[in-house]
Amino acid sequence: MECVAVRRYPILLACCLTACVVRPAPVEVAQAPSPAPSPTPAPVPLPPGASPGMNVPFPLVDGSFPTPNRNLSPAGALWHLRGGLNVAALACRGPGETATIARYNVLLASQKAALAQAQKAYEAEYRAAARAEWQARWDSAMTRLYNYFSQSPPREGFCAASEALLVELEAVPAEELPAFAHARLADLDRPFTGFYAAYHAWRTQSLPVALARAPRIEVDPKVLRLP
Repeated sequence: MECVAVRRYPILLACCLTACVVRPAPVEVAQAPSPAPSPTPAPVPLPPGASPGMNVPFPLVDGSFPTPNRNLSPAGALWHLRGGLNVAALACRGPGETATIARYNVLLASQKAALAQAQKAYEAEYRAAARAEWQARWDSAMTRLYNYFSQSPPREGFCAASEALLVELEAVPAEELPAFAHARLADLDRPFTGFYAAYHAWRTQSLPVALARAPRIEVDPKVLRLP
């Protein structure tokens, strides 16, 4: 529009000047893209052979799991190893069961003196610690040990570890048995602690859900009122 300055018409002049103002084009502000939603973690499955509510221990402060095979002397480790292999000979079934039973019987016969010495030394530890109550504590500890090795969910891994150890034990001299057991008893523990870890992962995931579904308990304030 062409503007004409006319002194007699100030209002018209003002309108002309207003019309001549060049207005800047609107600037589009770029929008930051919305962050992608975090992927939902896959649910942790219940380990094979497990069931909800099992009495599985919680991890210790260092993240490991308590078992009867912790903090043992070499004599105690050998006696616990013998106990685990005994359970394997009784409970492991499958293609290798005949070999497992045969190798276990050979171990008992060929290392009879070394095993008896380990038992005697291990019992002496209980006598020194519990005195008159040592026998009751010994029997209780041996029951817990056999029950531990008899758990069925880790059975496959336990049997495989037992078969491998029985093969190795055929070449271990009697004087080296305690040291061997002290170093290798963890091989029999690993299937059980692995199962404990898998179950604890499932339990940790399921606990918030269970708490959310727990019924809400309403308390009548009157029952809390003092007379």
